[in-house]
Amino acid sequence: MAITGPSGCGKSTLLLALAGIIRPDQGEIRIAGTNVRTADDDAICVMRRDAMGFVFQLGELIAELTLLENVAIPLELKGVRRHEARRRARSHMKELGIEELGNRFPGEVSGGQSQRAAVARALMNDPVVVLADEPTGALDGDNARRVLDQLLTMTAIRGTSLVMVTHDQNVAVAADRQIHMADGCVRSDGLAAKCL
Repeated sequence: MAITGPSGCGKSTLLLALAGIIRPDQGEIRIAGTNVRTADDDAICVMRRDAMGFVFQLGELIAELTLLENVAIPLELKGVRRHEARRRARSHMKELGIEELGNRFPGEVSGGQSQRAAVARALMNDPVVVLADEPTGALDGDNARRVLDQLLTMTAIRGTSLVMVTHDQNVAVAADRQIHMADGCVRSDGLAAKCL
């Protein structure tokens, strides 16, 4: 699903609500059985760790870790042994064409390579949903298409839901569903307007 709309309309706020970072005052958001509005902080943390993947506009990789370490970290946080986490990280990196960059640091690779590492990291814990905030926004045309294609393909293969915020119509039309927001409200989705 792609969420579009002008700056300041509530797109990123909606993503933050889905992630449980902002708690809605009313209504219900359920991710993997967790009610985001009523769950305690521990349950929200477990939900994020076990059921969600995140891709940010600038990747948000940890500069002091290699790409391999960055990709493996979600599994290590779940208690998976380092050797196994890194084996699986290498496999994900291979699928995204960056396996040879595992020992490089984020500052030593291109923006497209860094963003592919972020996609691999987002998928490491086999999430129910990947939340992507402008996943191609900082990339040139070729890298944007490559990252988008790989994100769409890898989530489809795994049966993972994908929710993307984007200003790019080329990204939006690639999604299986589009929602347009304005002034904190969903203005077009084939349904009546719903406001945040």
